[in-house]
Amino acid sequence: PSEASSSTSSRASSKDPRSRASSPIRRDRDSLGGNADSPFFVDGPSNLRRSFDGEQAAPSLAPEEFETLLSAPASWRDLVRKKGLMHREWSASRFSSLDCDGDGALTRADLSGSAFARVLLECLGDRLPDPEDIEALIDAAMRGADVEGNGCLVAEDFEAFTWRLKRMVADTDFEVVQALGGEQGAIWKKVLLLARGSHRTWASTAFAALDLNNKGQLTRADLRKPGFEYLLRQCPGGRLADTASVRPCVGLAFRRADTKGGGKLSQKAFEDFSWQLARMGADAEAEGRRFAELAKG
Repeated sequence: PSEASSSTSSRASSKDPRSRASSPIRRDRDSLGGNADSPFFVDGPSNLRRSFDGEQAAPSLAPEEFETLLSAPASWRDLVRKKGLMHREWSASRFSSLDCDGDGALTRADLSGSAFARVLLECLGDRLPDPEDIEALIDAAMRGADVEGNGCLVAEDFEAFTWRLKRMVADTDFEVVQALGGEQGAIWKKVLLLARGSHRTWASTAFAALDLNNKGQLTRADLRKPGFEYLLRQCPGGRLADTASVRPCVGLAFRRADTKGGGKLSQKAFEDFSWQLARMGADAEAEGRRFAELAKG
């Protein structure tokens, strides 16, 4: 990010998006196919080798189906770029609705209230996490969007901020299947099913390790214990090993998995929670390579 402006005139010009030499949102979009911008990417070894519900260790794929796994990222990137262009128009509209004083900048105080809650809901999906978890998400997205480092977001920064929020929790697998379509999309889902089976095995072990009192349920307090982050680092595929990057999304994944709203997760709900956490913001290029290796058995 650029250094904070040292003069009043420089700061005033920073509110004009046209004064920027390089757009952060453009940089974000251009790097979506790589691993740098994915908040959960860890280039760890693929160890998804176990069977799914007793079925064969790897699905039977024809040579052209392996090629589909490797070529999927290109189709996915095209889809995400189109979403990015639509996001630009959406962001401009939402920025105007939040910039009540019309000064062309939003402070952290502006990122609160019912109007901003509606914006967050559009970014994060059908339900919001608890307030403390919302703050963690906002902080994580702000770190990459506040270009001037002065705690304010101009329109271009807000575009980057909301884009990062959306990408942090994006359902990459759904996007890949959507981008590929039809039979090719079914190939991705086939290998994803195998990965889910391996994840289920890990989740069962992790749940037992965290449920020390054999209650059959886990609370948020259980997930704040040091052992939880250690277990995340053992999750198949290695995508949860960067616990600092994963942490902001824990609350949202918990809320989505806690369908009864009781603040507790059964073993099945814990599997859903950790699977969502592992798949949020996945990098399709890395996953395509990993899935191809997985399918080879």
